[in-house]
Amino acid sequence: MSSDRPRFIVDTMLGKLARYLRILGYDTKYSTELRDEEIINECLLGRILLTSDKQLHLSASTRKCVAIHIPSGLQIPEMLALLAREGLVELSIDITKSRCPICNGELKREPDKANSHLGRRYETYICRRCGNIYWIGKHWRTMLRIINEAKKHASGPS
Repeated sequence: MSSDRPRFIVDTMLGKLARYLRILGYDTKYSTELRDEEIINECLLGRILLTSDKQLHLSASTRKCVAIHIPSGLQIPEMLALLAREGLVELSIDITKSRCPICNGELKREPDKANSHLGRRYETYICRRCGNIYWIGKHWRTMLRIINEAKKHASGPS
């Protein structure tokens, strides 16, 4: 993975956004356990803060952190479009760069696994950190639909 890609720290209000950023291949730190000061420290170490918390955004900005305020009420495609318009993310999935949506670990390709009840073979990946297994199945189409919706939002009026 290219080291020039942005790395993110996402506050507890944006967990679903964190999962999508990981799927898009961005190193994204997220935990419901992190306090604001820990989040700001991660930002000071080079991560871009994404937050819906106006006070956290202000605190981070005054400490010279790169912080993006994500207005509350936006849906995932709108959030992703906002980040794309800012030039922070590319709205395309490359599974070879995707990260585990649960733990942010890197994925590695595994031999195709047969799905016992459908008799199909799926392109399969395993998380190097937590061991979760992922495959390109029905959920893949849902993610692509959301990414395509984000692309429409990104190219339209802001």
